[in-house]
Amino acid sequence: MRAERAISLAVLALIAVAIHAPRAHTDFSYDDYDFVLNNAAIRSPQRALDSFAEPFPPHLPDRGIYRPVTNLSYALDYQLWQLDGRGFHWTNVALYALVVGLVFALARFHDPASGFAFAVAALFAVHPVHCEAVDSVTGRSELLAASFVLVSILAFARAAQHCAASHLTRALPLTVSAAAAYALGAFSKEVGAVLPGVLAVYFLCYGRRPDEPIARWSGRGTLLLAPFAAVALAYFAARWHALGWLAPEQGMLDSQSFAFRMHTIGMSWLQYMRQLVAPATLHVDYYWDQFFQRPRHTFAAALAGCVLLAAALLAFAALIGRALRAPRSSGERTLLCGFSFVAVFLLPVMHVLPTLGWMSERYLFLPSVGFCLLVVLGVREVLRRIAVAPHAQRVAAGVLLVIVIAAGGVRSHQRALEWRDELLLWTVEDAARPNDARILTNLSLVYARRGQTTEAADALRRARAAEPRLAVLDRIEDPIEDHLRASRGGSRPQD
Repeated sequence: MRAERAISLAVLALIAVAIHAPRAHTDFSYDDYDFVLNNAAIRSPQRALDSFAEPFPPHLPDRGIYRPVTNLSYALDYQLWQLDGRGFHWTNVALYALVVGLVFALARFHDPASGFAFAVAALFAVHPVHCEAVDSVTGRSELLAASFVLVSILAFARAAQHCAASHLTRALPLTVSAAAAYALGAFSKEVGAVLPGVLAVYFLCYGRRPDEPIARWSGRGTLLLAPFAAVALAYFAARWHALGWLAPEQGMLDSQSFAFRMHTIGMSWLQYMRQLVAPATLHVDYYWDQFFQRPRHTFAAALAGCVLLAAALLAFAALIGRALRAPRSSGERTLLCGFSFVAVFLLPVMHVLPTLGWMSERYLFLPSVGFCLLVVLGVREVLRRIAVAPHAQRVAAGVLLVIVIAAGGVRSHQRALEWRDELLLWTVEDAARPNDARILTNLSLVYARRGQTTEAADALRRARAAEPRLAVLDRIEDPIEDHLRASRGGSRPQD
C-alpha cells in the first residue's frame, strides 16, 4: 500500500512538473514587476521580516495587501537567484507539486481508495485555471496559502476524529499544528483567513460521536476551534497595524444599487463556474466593464448566475441540515466538505463583502480543490449506478481519467507557456480581445522593454485610437514613452 501511494505521488508530481517546468529564458511578467522586481523588501531576509509590519509590497500601500509570508518567500528566492526569473518560477513549480500531493492526501482522508485520491489530485494537477497561480511569480501567494490551508485541514480533521474517540492527548498536538498552519496560510494571503468556516464543516462531519446530543459535541467543537479564533484575532490585529484598515473604506459596489450588486454577483458566479467546468478561454484580466457593467446586455446571464448560486447555497444548507440530524455516510461527508471549499473560499471574492479586486482565475485555486472532489465523487456515483460489471466501471473510469489528464495537460501547458513569455501573453490577449486600450498599453510596455520601438509605438497609437479617454492611458503612456525615448536616445515619439 505504501509503495502504491509513493508511485501515485511520484506520477502526480511528474505531471505537475512536466506541465509547468520553466524554460531557459523564463522571466517575470505583469504584476511581478510590482511584487518582485520593484519590491525593495525582498532584498534581504531582515528587510522581509520587517514587512510583517508593512503593506505588501511596501511601496504600494494603496493596494491594501498584507502578505508577509509570501514576501519572505521572495526574499529567500532572492538570496538564491537574485533576480533570475527562472529560479522564482522553479520555486512556484515545487510548491505546486507539494499542493498536488496535499490534495492527494486530503482525498485519501475522505476515501482511502487510491484510485479515488489519484483521480482527484490528477484532475487538480491538470486544471488550466491554475496557470496564473503557478506560472506567474505573483501567484506564489495562492500556492503558499493553499499549502498551509491543506495542512491545517488535514491536521484538524484528524484532531476532530480523535476528539470524537475521546483521545484528547492525540488531538491536542494536531490542533496546535493546525492552528500554526492556519496562521501561516492567513499571513500568506487573505483567503487563508476564512479557513475556520471550512474547519467547522469538517468538525461537523468528523468530530461527532454517533447519537451524541448537539449541545455536547458543539461545545467540544467550540473548544477545538478556539485556537483558530485567537489566530484570526492576531492576524487581523497585525493587518490593521500594517495597513490601518481591515477592508477598503469604499468597495467597488458601495455606491451601486442593490439590483446592480446582484447583477455583478450573478455574473461573477456564472463566470467562475464556467472557468471551473470549461476553462477553454482564459484571460490575464477580466475587465470590469467587459463582464459586469452592461446590465441590459447580460441580464439573462446574471439571472442564470444568481439562480445557480442560490441553488448551490440551498444544496449546501440542506447538506448541513442533514448532517446535523442524521448519521453521515462517507460520500455525504465528502460532498459536504467539497461544497465547503467552494462556498467558503469563493464567496468573499464575489463582491458579497467590500473588495477592491474584481475577478481573477487565481481566486479559484482553493475552491477548485472542492470542485475536484465533487466531480470525481459524482462521476464515481454515476458509474456505480450504471448496470455494468465492476471491472467495466473501472475501465470506464480509467479511460475518462486519461482523457481528462491529456486534455487538461495540453491546455495547461499551452497556457503556462503564455504566462512565462510576457510578449506572448499579451499578444494572445490582443488577438482574443482586439482594440482594447488596456491590453494594448501593456503590450506596448512589453515591446518597449525589449527595445522593439516600432512595435511599441504602434501598440500605443492603437490604444489611443481605441480609447483616447481611458484613465489607464494617463498612468501608462508616460512610462511607455520613457522606454521609447531611452531606447531611441531622443525625444518622445510623435503621433
